[in-house]
Amino acid sequence: MSPLEPEQMEHFVPFAQSAFESAGVRDYARGDFFFADGKFWAIEINGQPMIPDRWFEEAAGFAGISEAQYLVGIVAAGYRRLRAQGKLTSAFPAGARALLERTRLAEDLSAETPHKGGLQDV
Repeated sequence: MSPLEPEQMEHFVPFAQSAFESAGVRDYARGDFFFADGKFWAIEINGQPMIPDRWFEEAAGFAGISEAQYLVGIVAAGYRRLRAQGKLTSAFPAGARALLERTRLAEDLSAETPHKGGLQDV
């Protein structure tokens, strides 16, 4: 496992999002990817990974997100999706939102914001 260079990240995020969408996963999944011959490849999409997950924890660490933050982030991803579907009406709890402050996971947690995706946004 190694961090991506910024220019690789630009191309990887849309690729990973497409891979997760094509696998039909939502909110939280783990994907195994590699870069070879100038392009990204998806090896596996695991739609029911264990939690906590040492691989996911290490990957989240590259984004500056702790284990506690990614666990709350998983809940936040499902919460955003259910709000967008009209199945939840209350705002994401302030105490949980505080754990995600200053991370990309904090985006879109207000009551008025539409769903943008799950932890693959990280």
